[in-house]
Amino acid sequence: MVKRILQFVGILLAVLLVASGVLWVMGGKTFIHQAQVPTSATPAEVFTHVTQSELIPQWADKVSRVEPLTEGGHKVGAKAKIVVVENGKEFVFYDEVTASEQDQFVATHITSDMFTADNRITINEENGGVLVRSNLAVKYSGVWRLLAPFMEGAVQEKVEGDLERLKKLLEKTAE
Repeated sequence: MVKRILQFVGILLAVLLVASGVLWVMGGKTFIHQAQVPTSATPAEVFTHVTQSELIPQWADKVSRVEPLTEGGHKVGAKAKIVVVENGKEFVFYDEVTASEQDQFVATHITSDMFTADNRITINEENGGVLVRSNLAVKYSGVWRLLAPFMEGAVQEKVEGDLERLKKLLEKTAE
């Protein structure tokens, strides 16, 4: 009986070890999340809402505040602290503008203990309107690599939801 229990425990540990290894490898890839929304807002209105610290929490879900860490406003090299609240707990991310073209796009590099990410929001005039696209590339680190395959759907939903909230805010502001 004891021998069978030890065999079972040994097999269980081996399965857990293999599963953890598989999750570690799967979680080590770069996860790409893309979304887009059309809007009746102008490129300038969109650009303002995606680059101004005080406006971002109005459309970016769970972002409670964005605190600039450098002076001079939005420009390449500008850094900010992003505070996200999830289930009452604060998480801090750091953001740096890596590229930007007025009314056309903004690219940022985001770092935290959980991941690094590159986000690019583009603004294009198409078919008489404006199309806003988000392209988020996330690379998880530490224990988050094990959880990454399970979080992929939720992150995609957040990216899509954020753009939908941005669209509603822009179109409400225009009324």
